Amino acid sequence: MTQDEELEWLRKENTVQREEPARVKEHLQALQEQVVKDSHNSSKSPSSDGFKRRTKSLRKTSGKKPGGQKGHGATTCRDAPGHFGYSEFDVVGQYHKAMDTCI
Repeated sequence: MTQDEELEWLRKENTVQREEPARVKEHLQALQEQVVKDSHNSSKSPSSDGFKRRTKSLRKTSGKKPGGQKGHGATTCRDAPGHFGYSEFDVVGQYHKAMDTCI
């Protein structure tokens, strides 16, 4: 490599290295703009907001035990008037069993 060729090569390399910080700065600025955008200030969906620390609940504990009052029994829909002790699913299953025996 002659001195002229080496000088030309060094000038090109110098030009490239001068342009690189500008490209990095533009890329950094674009990334910073993406970070500050969320569903409130852009057209992004709320699900793309990412994980953020949730606020702590301001409710205080009451100190009471969970559950119902002592002495009161639980009731279910089976205890309700008009309940016949079977559900629609039982009836459909019995229908299919009956159809299988007929074939």
